[in-house]
Amino acid sequence: GKLADIIGYRKFYLTGTVIFALSSALCGIADSFLELFIFRCLMGIGATLMMTVGKPILLSVFDLHERGKVNGISSSIEGCIGTITPLIGGIIIHFVSWHYIFLFNIPFCVLAFLLVCKDYPKKEESSSQKFDYFNFTFFAISLASLITGAMLSVDLSLKSPLILSCFIISIITFLIWKKIEKKSANPLIDASVIKQPIFSFCFFTLIAFSGITTISIIVPIYFQFHLDVTPAISGL
Repeated sequence: GKLADIIGYRKFYLTGTVIFALSSALCGIADSFLELFIFRCLMGIGATLMMTVGKPILLSVFDLHERGKVNGISSSIEGCIGTITPLIGGIIIHFVSWHYIFLFNIPFCVLAFLLVCKDYPKKEESSSQKFDYFNFTFFAISLASLITGAMLSVDLSLKSPLILSCFIISIITFLIWKKIEKKSANPLIDASVIKQPIFSFCFFTLIAFSGITTISIIVPIYFQFHLDVTPAISGL
């Protein structure tokens, strides 16, 4: 989000859409797990760019008094799509091939690209602030180390030197980042925003949503690999 404010929402979203579309096509023709893993990582980058500015772009097209209604409609559609897509995905995998799960994304990427090019202004206000890459590097290392340690803890003991190293690196780099953040002229996180009650509400809502999303990922795996249920029934 910070980088999008500097570069501009339009460029940020269109770049993400292109990356997501191309990586989806590459996933669709992948011949090995390694290729699929690499292309899925690229998809994650593209999806992150799109999701970061997707809602701000949508709301900016409408007048201020219409944004509440538009936001509600958008959230309702997202909820419906989130309910339907597991079923669609299961049917595609069961009756066609898993490759088409990724190829299915491409027409929607093209449509999103064209709509943003058509309706979102080319000239947009961008922030005069500079992106602190040095500050961001420590934050990224801290977060990546924490996630890596948590993922490895599933198969290894928490006392494993590898996991302990990940957690120690995460803590050290976080403390360094926190010290740099206080002195930075362009901090990654605006402290004044964190202190607002609405931020806390949104943050806990995000945690709850993440929990629901995690369940939607784990449950189909359990159905298919432990209960021998077909992908179509699992999606349902």
